[in-house]
Amino acid sequence: MIMSTQNQLFKVLLPSSPCILPLLRSKFPKAFPRRRLTTNNFSTQAITRQLSVEQEQNIIDLETKGHTIVNGLFSTEEIKKMQADYKGIRKTAMSIIDEEPAQPRVWEENGDVTTSQYWLRDDKVILQAGVGRYDLWRGFNTGFFASEALVNNPKLEPILKHCLVDNYGSYRGMILSDPGSSDQYFHRDTDPLENVGSKGKALMAVDDFYFTCLIPVTGDVTPENGPTEFLEGSHRHCSDEFEGLEEAEVCCPLGSAVLFNGKINHRGKGNRSEKDDRAVVYAVYHKEWYNDQFRKGVDQT
Repeated sequence: MIMSTQNQLFKVLLPSSPCILPLLRSKFPKAFPRRRLTTNNFSTQAITRQLSVEQEQNIIDLETKGHTIVNGLFSTEEIKKMQADYKGIRKTAMSIIDEEPAQPRVWEENGDVTTSQYWLRDDKVILQAGVGRYDLWRGFNTGFFASEALVNNPKLEPILKHCLVDNYGSYRGMILSDPGSSDQYFHRDTDPLENVGSKGKALMAVDDFYFTCLIPVTGDVTPENGPTEFLEGSHRHCSDEFEGLEEAEVCCPLGSAVLFNGKINHRGKGNRSEKDDRAVVYAVYHKEWYNDQFRKGVDQT
């Protein structure tokens, strides 16, 4: 009787989540029977991937909160390589910001007009993500940041495959946050998928298709140098339903990463340190049908 009640509760609370249903099926097979996939040519049974206890918890966190910490992704040598390559990338980025004229950027986010600016040089694009915060969006995917350790990390990949299943790709960029930088604007990483408006009603009707991984580069991400602030649970709500959701600042140790659903409303907090030029790599994983090489206020005509 207790199990039956629990199963009914799961069915009510999580009727269609593509991320967590396989995990629930593995634990409660009678409550979540597998559907047989049939085409004209074959019939096959879905297979639950083998996950560690920690990875199972990561998936539960992604479903309930919208974010999770994935620990121990990189070795000491990989961290050293990442930090060495970062120095050259930062030097290039700063020269672009110092020497190229800033272009204005205006777009709508969660129903509100947002203003910022960006810089261009050849194939490189840098977006301002708050005063003293720079998103190295295009043209910086080199060295360690294009390596297998990032592209197909063996600890991260099982979680992504569990959530995205198949037919997804990735790209990488970097966020620089200088000492004294301001808080970023709240935003989702995905488009709202609406021709008119930006509250995300259409977005909520679509299976999860986009995840972002934030990887510390220069050191631990701390409350002082600018953690990521999430509106927990907002990946399951339109922006006009955000009232009552709680905010959470999430820090992360060097060598680990913050993984979150691209639908969640979030922002980077300002860097309140005096000397720490905090940097994080972001690795984006999204379904191939989604075009993420477009930014409102930059690419639109």
